[in-house]
Amino acid sequence: MPGYRTWLRSMLLSVAIIACWPAVALACRCTEPNLRDAYRQATGIVWGEIVSVRKESEYNAFYEVEVLKAWKLNAGQRITIRSGGTCIFPVAAGDKYLLYLRPYTAGTYQTSRCMGNKPEAAAARALKFLRRQ
Repeated sequence: MPGYRTWLRSMLLSVAIIACWPAVALACRCTEPNLRDAYRQATGIVWGEIVSVRKESEYNAFYEVEVLKAWKLNAGQRITIRSGGTCIFPVAAGDKYLLYLRPYTAGTYQTSRCMGNKPEAAAARALKFLRRQ
């Protein structure tokens, strides 16, 4: 049956091409924590304005943040925060954010989308929660 053989060759070739195709799609997969878990899991939390953004690559950025209020952390007026990997938390200079942090290196903290961070427009409930802590 020549039709069957042609079909079988086409199918095997298709499967081989798909199996060898490079996987380029990377996606952040996480469940955003509730307020209590985000608070508990963070080493520090800051309400601040992004002064500058330095992107080193698509998956690695450093943010200079003017701290307006801090919880669980004795932060100075300005701190450096790194965000990286597929769950990089995108920010814009001049905007305000509530950022949940963990230590990165001496004098630098890290954050990600999966830690409960909020832009100013979505932070009212979390800020109310933090003021009671």
